[in-house]
Formats: sequence, structure tokens, C-alpha cells
Amino acid sequence: MKRTVLSFSVLFLTLGLFATACDSDNGSPDTGNILPDLAAEETADSPADIAVPDESAAPPDTTDNPDDVPVEEAYVPPKTDYPPAPYGQTTGNTIKNHSFLDPAADKVVKLSDLYKHPDKKLLVINSSAGWCSACKQEAIALKGVYDTYKTEGLEIWFTLFQDYEGNPATVAFWDKWMATMKPNYPTILDTEFQLGDYFKVESTPMNMMVDLATMKIVYLQVGYNEAALKSKIAELLKK
Repeated sequence: MKRTVLSFSVLFLTLGLFATACDSDNGSPDTGNILPDLAAEETADSPADIAVPDESAAPPDTTDNPDDVPVEEAYVPPKTDYPPAPYGQTTGNTIKNHSFLDPAADKVVKLSDLYKHPDKKLLVINSSAGWCSACKQEAIALKGVYDTYKTEGLEIWFTLFQDYEGNPATVAFWDKWMATMKPNYPTILDTEFQLGDYFKVESTPMNMMVDLATMKIVYLQVGYNEAALKSKIAELLKK
């Protein structure tokens, strides 16, 4: 009887071990494997492995490249070449856009070159000839006038239309005049005697003053009068 009970005990123990082994093979939860799995999950999701933004770092530059940003330039109105006609030969009229030869610069200069000039306000145009003795006196006097008023906006164009013999002025004559008179202001050639429209040749020299803001003739004097010329220049530049 005792042997029969012992045999049943051994049988039940064997069946229990066999069932346990089968459950393990079928993927049943194994308490021995739970802790390693949790440890692996904790390692994967550890805060130490998650990227945290660095608040001390400078924010990324989101502005456009300076070369790609259009720069608004100040509007500069186009310069008008010269006031339109009508033109006249007396005080109060707009002077025609005359052109002259400048041997010093070897180019043609025009009155429009001075129109609305930023540094020039008043232009004195002198018309002279090599045979005119009064013209030589005035050429010398104008040196002091130019030194006095050139920083206040005065410009002088001393034009020569004839040489010593009454022939049209040439560059060769201009060279002799410059070497003798040594002017400190622009001296140019009126080879076609354009300024003859404003006075008679026997009354040489002629002095004309032009307001460079409007190109209007504001003064016209025939013959040499140094005192009147200086007084008028001072008056007009004070305005």
C-alpha cells in the first residue's frame, strides 16, 4: 500500500515538472525575464539619452542674407539740361546755351555745364579781344575779384574772340595771352564771336552776369567799369 502511494506521488511530481516546462516553451510570462526587459526599456528611454535644447545657445539666424535684401536708395531727380526757349539778349531774359572752346581742358564747354551747379551761383561772362587795351586792364582786375568771391559762388568765363590784329582768336593766340596775363580764372575762346549778339564790337569789353539757378541775365555792362562790376557782384552774391 505504501509503495502504491509513493508511486502516485512520483507520477504527479513528474507531470508537474513536465507542465511547467511546456508552459515555459509556449511563451508564458517568466518572472525571471521581466526585470531585464524593464531595465532595457528604461535604458532606451532614459532622460540622459533624450536631446534637450540648449537654452544658453544663440537662436538661429533667420534673417535673409544682406546681399539678398533690397536697399532703398534716396531718389535723385534727373537734372534738366537747360531751360527751354525763348532766349533773349537783354537783362531779364534767359541766355542761350552758348558753347566755347576751352584750350586748357582741350574740350568744348557749354553754359549748361554750370546750370544749377551745386557750388556756383553767379557767372560773369567777359568778352574781350587782344587788340583791346581796356580788356587787358580788366583781365588783371578780375584776378582779385575771383580770389575774393570764388568761395562764395562766383565763376568767371573770360572769352577771347579776336587776336591782336583783329583776326578770330586761335589756340596759338590763347597761349600768348595766357603767358602774358596769367589769369587765375577760366579763359576760353569764342571763335565764332557768339557774344557779338549782346553788344557792338567797338564797345569791347562786355561783361554779363548770369544767375546760374535760372540762367537769366541779371546784369549787362558794355565798356570797362571796374567799380560798377565789383559792386554788382557783391550785391548779387549776398542774396
